[in-house]
Amino acid sequence: MERRTEILELDERQVAAAVRGVLPEAQVLEFRLAGEGKANTNYVVDTSQRRFVLRLHARAGAAGRAKERAVQRLVRGRVPAPAYVGYVEACRESAAG
Repeated sequence: MERRTEILELDERQVAAAVRGVLPEAQVLEFRLAGEGKANTNYVVDTSQRRFVLRLHARAGAAGRAKERAVQRLVRGRVPAPAYVGYVEACRESAAG
């Protein structure tokens, strides 16, 4: 299946700003694009506190994000699913321009 949206490319400054939004004391050690999803852009981010996936939602706005979190809560413990560290609205805005 072909990708439906553009990959949102972030630079180190943008990733660090997103990390500060959820882990204010963490320092970004490394980050990389995590493969190619079909719609959202995902980065694996290693920080001084933990490793996590920074997910940039490409569509569906707040309702889509809420739906994704609800589905994740339903499947947690049944299938591998990441835990949410937090949510930063400005990350996608800074990626877009």
